[in-house]
Amino acid sequence: MAVAHSESETMSKEMTEQKLEARRAFLAKAGKFAIATPPTVAILLSATKNNYVNAASGVVCGNTH
Repeated sequence: MAVAHSESETMSKEMTEQKLEARRAFLAKAGKFAIATPPTVAILLSATKNNYVNAASGVVCGNTH
């Protein structure tokens, strides 16, 4: 005995498939950055390490606020 699907169920499945396909397409495009981004961010953070420390400490030219 076949179960009839409602129109809303069919539309919901189509939307789910569209969302999955959009996700796959995004991951295919953005995935190429996954290799380069972490090392680049690490290099940038290591180069500016002292700037972040000073900004967080509230110390400006030896004076505290």
